[in-house]
Amino acid sequence: MVFPHFFRIPCSCLLLCALSLAAGPSAHGEEVTEEKLKAIYNRAFRAPTIEQTSAVLKTGNKLKTATADVLELEANHRFDARSHATVSLFDIRMNHPINYYYDFVNSLDAHKNEGRIGTQRVEAEHQFRGTWEVNQIAGADNAKAFWRRAIGSYTGGAYRDDVYSDPYWGTVTRQQFRNGGEG
Repeated sequence: MVFPHFFRIPCSCLLLCALSLAAGPSAHGEEVTEEKLKAIYNRAFRAPTIEQTSAVLKTGNKLKTATADVLELEANHRFDARSHATVSLFDIRMNHPINYYYDFVNSLDAHKNEGRIGTQRVEAEHQFRGTWEVNQIAGADNAKAFWRRAIGSYTGGAYRDDVYSDPYWGTVTRQQFRNGGEG
């Protein structure tokens, strides 16, 4: 299939600025910290389709091209080889988004441009690399007592604790329910 040349025109452009900085020794004098800053700006557009413009003559709504501007700023700090934190700011704005509506006067499907819409967001994240184990939390006696009361109330006491060893989870306590009070 051969496409006309206008299909090759990019419909968005991307400007990327990235800055990476490495600082000297940390306050501990042992590890090297690293800070990274990143800024990304993106502008995309979407021209109205033929279907969307087909009702323009009857409704009088001339459609404008919808555009979206996205700005992202990110700062990253590595504390040591196992820990780093990231803070990101996002600002997303759409100008002239194309929206569908039903034109009752002319009895047809139509589209119109809306005003500016957008969203802003802040994200904060801290990552810590290490070996994690999932086990019964030591000292969680109140939680154990609560669940035993709940299970006992639900089953009328027809359960027993069973301790077994699982290759992944380690030593696990589970409750086995008895049928009709039988062990």
